[in-house]
Amino acid sequence: MEILSQTQMANAKLHLAFFFSSPLVKLDGQDRVQEMVAIDHVKEFDGVLDCLSKTGARINYSKVQATVDKITDTLADGPVAIHFSGHGLRGQKSNLATQA
Repeated sequence: MEILSQTQMANAKLHLAFFFSSPLVKLDGQDRVQEMVAIDHVKEFDGVLDCLSKTGARINYSKVQATVDKITDTLADGPVAIHFSGHGLRGQKSNLATQA
């Protein structure tokens, strides 16, 4: 992990990329899409912003729905930090590779 200088932080185009999955869906055993219980990404994002505001620093951030295209575009901006708000599926590691 690289620690950025104050100058690098001041010159960063994007400090924080906040990605969220909504709606959250998964495939059932018969390849039908099922919507999962929604998470309160608005409340989570507000909590992150509240913490960042206490630093007194100017933070450039982006809140983006986590689609492949939007993630790719946002990562091209070189964010210093990434926060992802979403669910995992217990015991189903393969879902990420096969359903993305």
